[in-house]
Amino acid sequence: MDPEEEEIMQAYVNFIAKFGKLESSKTQTNDKYKTFKANYLHVKKHNKKGEEEELPFVMDVNQFADVSAEDFEKMQGVLIPRVLAQ
Repeated sequence: MDPEEEEIMQAYVNFIAKFGKLESSKTQTNDKYKTFKANYLHVKKHNKKGEEEELPFVMDVNQFADVSAEDFEKMQGVLIPRVLAQ
C-alpha cells in the first residue's frame, strides 16, 4: 500500500471511531470509503492551497465526510423542513 493510501485508510479508521460509523455490509463500507477518500483528498487539496495563498477558511473532516454531495443535499431537504416546523 502506498503511503498516501495508508494515510487515507488511517484517517478513515479514525473517522469511524470518532463518529461511530458502522455500515451494514462490506459493499456499503466500500462505497462509504470511496466517498470519504474523495472528500478527504478535497480537504487536503483545499488546505494545501491555503498554505500557498490566503483562503478565508480551513477545511476538516467532520461527521459528513462519508456522505456524497448528492446525498448531503437530499439530507438537507429532509432536515430543513423539520427545523422550520418546530
